[in-house]
Amino acid sequence: MLLSACLLSYNSAPTLEKAIKSALNQDFTDYELIISDDCSTDRSWELINDYTKLNNRISAVRTPRNAGVVGNANFAVTQAKGKYVAILHHDDEFRPDLFRKWVDVMEENPGVGLCFNDYSCKEMNIPSLHAKHLKKSYDKILNGRYFLKNHLLNHWGCPVWGSYITRKAIWKELNGFNPLYGILPDVGLTMRIALSWNIGYINEPLMDLKRVKPEQYPKEYTEFSWKRWIILFDIHAVNIKRVYGEKNLYHWFKFRVKVSYEIIKWLMYGVIRKKEKIIKDANEGVNDYEFFFVKIFRSFLLNIYRI
Repeated sequence: MLLSACLLSYNSAPTLEKAIKSALNQDFTDYELIISDDCSTDRSWELINDYTKLNNRISAVRTPRNAGVVGNANFAVTQAKGKYVAILHHDDEFRPDLFRKWVDVMEENPGVGLCFNDYSCKEMNIPSLHAKHLKKSYDKILNGRYFLKNHLLNHWGCPVWGSYITRKAIWKELNGFNPLYGILPDVGLTMRIALSWNIGYINEPLMDLKRVKPEQYPKEYTEFSWKRWIILFDIHAVNIKRVYGEKNLYHWFKFRVKVSYEIIKWLMYGVIRKKEKIIKDANEGVNDYEFFFVKIFRSFLLNIYRI
């Protein structure tokens, strides 16, 4: 079997059915669909079992206890039989040629460790999210270290938005998603793969992302979160040292400037836009990378707001 497509589910009944249908409606046949439910409390598990009875391509599994996206993804991949594994999410829809185009890139390019693609958002009438938000496209095959240095470490955003295909052997070698990276495990794994492997890119919107999220969707994904920024800082810090070495002072200084600027920017945003929660929670953004003047400015604001 070539592909194990792992569809992650948690309290996703409103969107899950469309995701399942589109994952089954593929023009590629050599795959299994593993739907891994993270102990949903809505009717997601019931819906999954209904589809499992109708299609023997589906393997329905459930985490022993609620494990979050990291635990759910790692658990799903332990069930995989394919040469490649793909991580899919319950609130996306997939074009019928997604699996075929993913696998073609991987099969034709043995040096590629991960392949991703462009996305659309039909709810907002956006045919290409990469063109709109990133103002760029990428080569079909990218040198991994070049991609890591110039497209991942040079920016806070990651163009690989959660769903991609990789080799199961690589997933196992790197131990899958790192639980230390909380809600951003895909960013951490993408960087680790790019460190040693080339990256494939398909310049077509092979997935449609949803803008409107269910009420139970984790707020860390939809609202500002200092904790999310701390995770992102940690991911960048680790990979800067991997790429440039522990003693490269120039890139470390550049990184600390970026961190300090980002924190000041968000603190000022909180003041100007009267987003008091950003200021009140500011101590959650304390980290080892910011310059001392950032700590002074944060304390000054907290004192003004008498927090």
